[in-house]
Amino acid sequence: MTPLARLVLCMICLSVAGSFVAGIHWYAVDLSSRQEVQAPENDEVDDFVACKKRCDDTQYERIINCRGDRNCLDMCESVWEKCVNKCVDDV
Repeated sequence: MTPLARLVLCMICLSVAGSFVAGIHWYAVDLSSRQEVQAPENDEVDDFVACKKRCDDTQYERIINCRGDRNCLDMCESVWEKCVNKCVDDV
């Protein structure tokens, strides 16, 4: 193999390796910086709504598990009221 052919082969290998490294850099650094970053929500109304939704969701599950038992339903109502009151106190 002539020295010129070796030089060309070396340049091709270096260009392939450089393209590979550039692709990894693009994926790891550039692509992640383009993704939209969302700020955390600190709105008290949204916090209360989310808290109340959690209370409502667990209340619904409890009511299903009570299967019409009045004592169980009364206890569920009491637990739900405490949960909602805690949401109000936290906000």
